[in-house]
Amino acid sequence: MEQDVKQHRATQRVLAVLEQLTAHPEGLTFTELCHALDAPKSSLSPILHTMAGSGFIALDEHGARYRVGIKTYVAGRAYDRTDSDMRLLREVVRGVVDACDETAQVGILDGASVLYILRIDSSQPVRLKSEVGTLPAYCTAIGKALLSEKARPDLEALLPQRFERFTDATLRSIDELEPELEAIRRTGFAYDRRETDDAITCVATPVHARGSVGYGLGVSVPAYRFTPEKELLIKQTLSSARAELERALS
Repeated sequence: MEQDVKQHRATQRVLAVLEQLTAHPEGLTFTELCHALDAPKSSLSPILHTMAGSGFIALDEHGARYRVGIKTYVAGRAYDRTDSDMRLLREVVRGVVDACDETAQVGILDGASVLYILRIDSSQPVRLKSEVGTLPAYCTAIGKALLSEKARPDLEALLPQRFERFTDATLRSIDELEPELEAIRRTGFAYDRRETDDAITCVATPVHARGSVGYGLGVSVPAYRFTPEKELLIKQTLSSARAELERALS
């Protein structure tokens, strides 16, 4: 009986941690969580360690604050019909696909990877056959858009020293990535120039949500269809979509 009570208390603390982090999207330090839950550090530490190891919570890039993790997000997708961001994103992405007649995607940053959370295919007979999942952020247009506001020390803490290459066009290092991030900050557009697939080119833009880059929105095109006219259409469409999303998500 005593063991059951202890297990129940631990379960309550797991749920309480998720509730606190959901209520504080900016994150909470270990000390703040202990205070909020009125829990001893010795009791809460292994719970946080297990939750972080499982991906349900995560430390920020400075290792100072706990936030809701990607596994919690994925588990919550079953309830995303009531999520205002997802409803808005679907509506806007559908408009992008209709305007460009190419596949469009939305991604978020998950550590050093971009997690694609939404994809809507075009009506083209030849199109990107993508799936919701992850790819390294350094070699994707959406990933670069999401990395664009990070300073060099943050990039070094987040990304590998040498990048795995998927094609001959894949960047090799942060030194090669940084000029592209500067161009994204200047122009608002990121590119994947056949860096993950020799046959695919992508253009993306960072979308600010509640003060920081929250989403990357991109369009993927078979390289043979990526004409100057198509590029201009995609950039104009993404620019309008970004403005619409940022007005709603500010």
